[in-house]
Amino acid sequence: MQLFDNPNVVKIEEYLETANSCYIVMEFCNNGDLETYINKLKYINLFLLNLWIFSFKKFILPKLI
Repeated sequence: MQLFDNPNVVKIEEYLETANSCYIVMEFCNNGDLETYINKLKYINLFLLNLWIFSFKKFILPKLI
């Protein structure tokens, strides 16, 4: 199912959830990954990060299933 087709949006290949963790498998990005981007920041806004995760689980994930 293809919901978004935008070169600026990383495509989600698969989503897995266990009792303790959730895993999001995304397409390969040549220019680095989210972890590299976060490490370059002076700080991480945990509220914003949690908002991204919540938004994915609430709005995007149900459309993928």
